[in-house]
Amino acid sequence: MIYSLSEIDAHARKAVRGAGFQWGCAEEAGKAVRLLAAYQLPGAVVLAEYLEQRAGNEASFYTPLADGDSWRPRKGGLLCPLLGGACLSDRGQAVLADGLVLENVAAPLLLLPCFLLMAREYGCALELRWAGVHVVCHAERLEVLEGAALGVVSAERVECVCVMRDIQGVAAGNLGQDISAEVWQRLDEFAKWTYVAATEASRRGAGPAD
Repeated sequence: MIYSLSEIDAHARKAVRGAGFQWGCAEEAGKAVRLLAAYQLPGAVVLAEYLEQRAGNEASFYTPLADGDSWRPRKGGLLCPLLGGACLSDRGQAVLADGLVLENVAAPLLLLPCFLLMAREYGCALELRWAGVHVVCHAERLEVLEGAALGVVSAERVECVCVMRDIQGVAAGNLGQDISAEVWQRLDEFAKWTYVAATEASRRGAGPAD
């Protein structure tokens, strides 16, 4: 079924919040999956797989520990792409100047929107690589030079550098994305945890105002 970008944003946001992340992180994750959908990349699929992977062993996913231009998970395990993305938003100029290497990253595709937004903000081209993937993003365009492993559950090494080159990529669309019922339901299993059970007090408060 084809879902609008706003529907994808809202559903991803609720799923991430239902998985236990703070609302601020969930809002950013919703925007990230929306942007991936605008480029017809499998953000919803990767998010569903990541949340399921994390639900089975939450203690194995960490925020990044920054050591100059190299980041790794703070306590071993895997670097959480949702928490890592929040850290990236504060380090844009450093990434442009020195490049960045991230080690042991879970669901690396979920970091791509951060680099797309960084390229847009600074008007530059950023080259991103991990095993089986080579993409270049600049402002509103994305060029996938190699995409065999866009949906991998983890990558040992993700590299980003600022490059001086023209790209021939595609622009983001606004027509939504076809997402299978199975993937949508998997996200819904997390989203339902944001629903508040009805109580007698909530029922008394329902209805039109006087």
